[in-house]
Amino acid sequence: MGTGTDETTIVEAFTALAPNYETAMDRELQVIWGIDYPRFADRLVDIASVDERSSVLDIATGTAVLPIRFAHQNPAPGRIVGLDITPAMLAQGRQHLKSHPPPSEVELVCASATDIPFADETFDTAICGLGMHHMPVPEVLSELERILKHNGRLFVACVGAPPIWRTRVVDFVLRSIAAVFVWVFNGPRARAEADAAFNIHTAEEWRGLLKQAGFTKFRIEVELRGQRFWYPDALMLKATKGGRAIS
Repeated sequence: MGTGTDETTIVEAFTALAPNYETAMDRELQVIWGIDYPRFADRLVDIASVDERSSVLDIATGTAVLPIRFAHQNPAPGRIVGLDITPAMLAQGRQHLKSHPPPSEVELVCASATDIPFADETFDTAICGLGMHHMPVPEVLSELERILKHNGRLFVACVGAPPIWRTRVVDFVLRSIAAVFVWVFNGPRARAEADAAFNIHTAEEWRGLLKQAGFTKFRIEVELRGQRFWYPDALMLKATKGGRAIS
């Protein structure tokens, strides 16, 4: 397992990707899970099912696809915030907000998910859609636990490592492929994706990470199966802070 890519490399990689981010996501999701990016985003927003006037924080928001969908879904939302470390991604998100304005305000904040610039217990719901493999997961989960209110809910859609990835043979193969990939493409995006391959966790590992961060009630489900047996699954993590049962 890894700890995520350094933030400078992430910013460089996603600055270059920003103009074509949604196209790239659509292509990758169709190959791995057979679903397009808009349908995946809709599915995640439906699962989170935010109540009226609930405050929502979306980390690694990218081009603000999820916050915009939350704003359209709920006629009387509370505060909706998208947070991302890459200014170029947020610039694309602001363009989306201008061209397709939602019925309620969406705030976009440029900051690291390891140092979220909000006070303790600010949000009712926190969400992350396919961004955790680029971040130091323990630090990010600790921050999310901090900014959630008591009984606040966390939803994380993430790439889940199949248990076979933890065997010595597969680990060696993955490291060899990553090394060749970085050598051939030799840029920030290549380094970020190679690092991410070793920051993808199994469902069992996620259970330990959530407990370590202070979440005592959580559920981990396979949301989508990989289209090949060696492909990662899409995991859905649902957790609450405090005593409320997970629905």
